[in-house]
Amino acid sequence: MAAEGRARGAPIEPTGDRTNTPAPRTFAKDSRRRPSIESGGNRTNAPARRTSRTRGGAIATGRRAHDVWDMRGPRLPRRLFAAAILAALPAPAFAQSFAVGARAGTVGLGAEAAIRSGQAAIRGGFGLLPLRIDATTFYDIDGVTSAKLTLPRHWYTVGADFLLGSFFRVGGGVLFKASDVVAEIVLEPTAAVELGGRLYEAGQVRELKGTHRSRDRAFFAVIGFGANDSRGFGVSLDIGAAFLGDARVALEATGDPDVTGTEAFRLDLAEEEENVARRAATYLKYWPIASVAVSYGFGR
Repeated sequence: MAAEGRARGAPIEPTGDRTNTPAPRTFAKDSRRRPSIESGGNRTNAPARRTSRTRGGAIATGRRAHDVWDMRGPRLPRRLFAAAILAALPAPAFAQSFAVGARAGTVGLGAEAAIRSGQAAIRGGFGLLPLRIDATTFYDIDGVTSAKLTLPRHWYTVGADFLLGSFFRVGGGVLFKASDVVAEIVLEPTAAVELGGRLYEAGQVRELKGTHRSRDRAFFAVIGFGANDSRGFGVSLDIGAAFLGDARVALEATGDPDVTGTEAFRLDLAEEEENVARRAATYLKYWPIASVAVSYGFGR
């Protein structure tokens, strides 16, 4: 309590240099604190900067550079980003066509499909060839009752081709087959046959079976006429060959067991296998390809 004649609530009178103005607030020097902006000697306040709180709790100021590329943020709409990707793709990617059709030929009766982009196309197909040909139907073979040829039943092709102009194509790929070519010959009871340079008399050998053993997959090359993957209906022709490589011929024989069961007969049969493979080496290395296709294309 003051008793020097000052009423309660009366203002404090100045004494000397002291005034009733509150003392200015002072702060400790902080290197992290940004200095004020001075212009023309007058102190002005800097514009407020946008602040945000990061996940860890620290304060971040200003714009973050990676926000511009952040797909989750509002800086770059997703449609704009997608448009940039599409613009970078080559033009042929937008000029694709798709075709499906049926084919028939030496790789069977079946279906195929193709996708074309520009001048290049990728195609694949499958076919069934359930043929068993009896040569004696067309030729009279002395001493032979029947000579049947069984072809591989299932065929598959995967490859690519290139369109040269608007009609001519060249291409290639891989051919797959599930079995081998088999020839079965039945001799007449009175017929004699020579195997491995030795002559076997009538009745000693009755049947011969030969198998053309080759790889179950082979590269092929074709030339084609007609773009069978263009829009609408189309007809095309492919001609070429598959390269089976060096093949082996396996022979089996039935007849008189006293003859066919001997070691000498087996040696003669093995020699005959080599003779057949050598005489037909040029033909056994290749499988002819001739195929006609009718297709319908979608797209451009």
